[in-house]
Amino acid sequence: MNMLKLSVMMFITIIMLFTLNVNAQDSKSKSTPEEKAKKYTDKIQPVLSLSEEQYTKMYDLNLQQINWKKESKTSNLSKTAKKIKREEFKASEYSILSAEQMVKYKEYLKNHHKSWFHKIFGIF
Repeated sequence: MNMLKLSVMMFITIIMLFTLNVNAQDSKSKSTPEEKAKKYTDKIQPVLSLSEEQYTKMYDLNLQQINWKKESKTSNLSKTAKKIKREEFKASEYSILSAEQMVKYKEYLKNHHKSWFHKIFGIF
């Protein structure tokens, strides 16, 4: 009898965890590109000490990049075309940020954009 109760409790727990995971994914995907761009720009603003003009330009660039990534998933662009577009975005970042801010930004990216392996297992 105890084994049956334990099995039922484990089954209910698994179902609840699965439901929570699905709900978390749904809420994450509901954010608009504008919300994602604002969230990311807000996140880097204190790190880089962006001026109002830089903030606006970085927000616009982030929004363009988010929209482009969304569109590129459905199109069949070559790797070369994608690389060229990424380089264009990087050049735009260089034109917006000062040399000192670019150093800080590269360090921020290095520390905050870790591989999926690291995110899952917490090593390397």
